[in-house]
Amino acid sequence: MATLPPVNLGAILFLSFLAVLALRKPIENRFVLSAAKTSQPERQFLMDLGLCLTAGMLAMAFNIAAFGFPIASGIKLMIGCAVAGFFLSLDTALARGCGPENLAVLLDESIQAQLQSISHLAQEGA
Repeated sequence: MATLPPVNLGAILFLSFLAVLALRKPIENRFVLSAAKTSQPERQFLMDLGLCLTAGMLAMAFNIAAFGFPIASGIKLMIGCAVAGFFLSLDTALARGCGPENLAVLLDESIQAQLQSISHLAQEGA
């Protein structure tokens, strides 16, 4: 990959991420938004990390097929996409999980769980 001009590598990565971006919204609607509010941040993280890894695999496969690059070069590209994907996924998961509507749901569930445990303890004591 060292022989590949940076502009070409950038174009390959851009196109692979563009292809994944086209799939992001339908996958998000089906996989993330259909879940309960409390599990949406985890699903958002997994979805975005998987999409970044998919983009890396697309770029790796193209580089191997078009330029005959060795697998080790593709693995380096995948590691880079995994690191970038981790931080991108973490950001989107935090953005999904820290909204006021999600905090209200989490607080409501926490309060309900505490009330149930208090009522259970009161019934045992009576």
